[in-house]
Amino acid sequence: MFEYIYKDFEDKGSMTLVTKQSRYYEGILQLRNPSLQIIDFIKSQLCKEEVHVTKEVYVPEGVDLYVTSRKFLRTLATRLKAQFGGTASLTARLHTRDRQTQKDVYRVALLYRAPLLKKGDVVAFEQYLVKIKNVSTFVTGVDIKIGKQLSFKYNPSFEPLVVYETRVVKIYPSLEVLHPATYQPVEVANPQQMTAGEKVKVVFDGHKWYIIGI
Repeated sequence: MFEYIYKDFEDKGSMTLVTKQSRYYEGILQLRNPSLQIIDFIKSQLCKEEVHVTKEVYVPEGVDLYVTSRKFLRTLATRLKAQFGGTASLTARLHTRDRQTQKDVYRVALLYRAPLLKKGDVVAFEQYLVKIKNVSTFVTGVDIKIGKQLSFKYNPSFEPLVVYETRVVKIYPSLEVLHPATYQPVEVANPQQMTAGEKVKVVFDGHKWYIIGI
């Protein structure tokens, strides 16, 4: 998954390589439930910061990456939570003592658990349909029915509703979209100011259709 990641640094005239040839590392990135988007993001950050991965250990829920920079892991923890939500915890373990500075040298472990939900998903919570803004210990988002801001505790049992892409086919007297399967006009329960023919994304809660965006 993370082998052979290169980036050409023209100013240095060299390549940086995520490689297994060296065993040196300053920390471990423990990824759990990572999506392809998260993996691509981490690859780009590795290359951008010129950080090497020297070992990969695959586990049932993800992978442990041994990296050459403690500082990178501290920064990455903040970036991952901001970009994808989830939880991130940093721990430090004494590794050795620098003979020259007489200071303790620590290795860092970053455990990042990606949420099964992601920003933009829509979930049913009580009587609400929530378009998610962020997921960590708590889910924050907006009820697409009435626009109410909500925050509630994350539960692994939450499953996102299927999002369909369709078009507006009627705007008066009620807003209607094309049913994704039957191709018949269906009324939406949260009408918005739109034009006929406009592309939209919708969800179905088992009873009604709702617009979640364009």
